[in-house]
Amino acid sequence: MDIIISILALIILILLIVVITIVSHKGKRDDSQKIILDTAKEIQQGAQKISEQVSQRLDNLNRQLGAINKVGDQIEQFQKFLLAPKTRGNIGETFLEDMLVKVLPRDMFSLQNTHLATGIRPDAIIETAQGKIPIDSKFPIVNYRKFIDAQSDDERKIAIKDFRRDIRNHIQAVSKYILPQSGTVNFAIMYIPAESIFAHILENEQGIIHEAQNKKVIIASPNSFYYFLQLTLIAMRQQIAGKKAKKIVAGLEGIAITANKLEESAEKTQKQIYNAQKNSDNTKNLCSDLISKINKLGEMEE
Repeated sequence: MDIIISILALIILILLIVVITIVSHKGKRDDSQKIILDTAKEIQQGAQKISEQVSQRLDNLNRQLGAINKVGDQIEQFQKFLLAPKTRGNIGETFLEDMLVKVLPRDMFSLQNTHLATGIRPDAIIETAQGKIPIDSKFPIVNYRKFIDAQSDDERKIAIKDFRRDIRNHIQAVSKYILPQSGTVNFAIMYIPAESIFAHILENEQGIIHEAQNKKVIIASPNSFYYFLQLTLIAMRQQIAGKKAKKIVAGLEGIAITANKLEESAEKTQKQIYNAQKNSDNTKNLCSDLISKINKLGEMEE
């Protein structure tokens, strides 16, 4: 606003200098007064026009600031919304479900409807030939947000300490999903629906990574989990193809056995036909001989 006013004052000053210059070069008083009046009128019109433009821009600026404030309020409300554990869990489950649906066939996974034991129900289960793969998506981020938003080193140290405690507790909770006696594999997946948090853990928390490995909990980000699902799908397809190949080989072996039996039966039938033909010829010859002998006896009576 101050810059615009300064520009306006500068324009008016320049116009006044132009007026004085023009007047100094005019010889007649009447002409000078007319020039001054015309110039003043132009200055007034120009100043009014500039004032209107300034007012219009200020109105636009106020509207934009209002929109920015509104967006800021919405972002703040959304951040508060995400801080609620139930909401974070729902969003994590939504992201997890979306990825599972996009990669795996629907009959390969289930969502929150498989109880591995009393009170133990993971967010998702992937069905494989080796067993069920349990997945958890409720990752704690409150203290990580405090760590990011901290204004001092002391606040940062406290927040990161609390964040590490949260992760360790969560790893322990996820490890309870590993129940081979209930049909699971010997590991579980702790899904983190944020690449930035996963990157921070990977780069700065190697101790926690080792703890998770010791408890057979795999920490996965959206990208790494996507690759894991792709590999799982490939393995399942190869396994299915292997089973089909075994069935085909077994079927071919059955066909070969049946073909051998058919060949044996055909040979027996052929032999039987040959023997039947031979017996038929013998019978015919015997009949002919018998008729001949009977005829000879008839001739002897004559």
